[in-house]
Amino acid sequence: FPVLDQKVDVKPAELKMASQVVDSMTDDFNPDRYHDDYQEQLPELIQAKLEGGEAFTTEEQPQELDETEDVSDLLAKLEASVKAR
Repeated sequence: FPVLDQKVDVKPAELKMASQVVDSMTDDFNPDRYHDDYQEQLPELIQAKLEGGEAFTTEEQPQELDETEDVSDLLAKLEASVKAR
């Protein structure tokens, strides 16, 4: 953006007002105010995987890959896959 290379004239009153706005919106960070759902659910997910069960359900299982299948026309297969959805 070429405009970022231009010099900007800021009046002292504008700078003071901008500083006041930022100061009024600033607060000390208190991590106790936030709850981390991810860290809470992660051990449950790991335990479910360790027990051999499904950690979550999926609607659709991926198709098995046939390693003997010719992959020379990959683009056509990708297009067909997209159209099938």
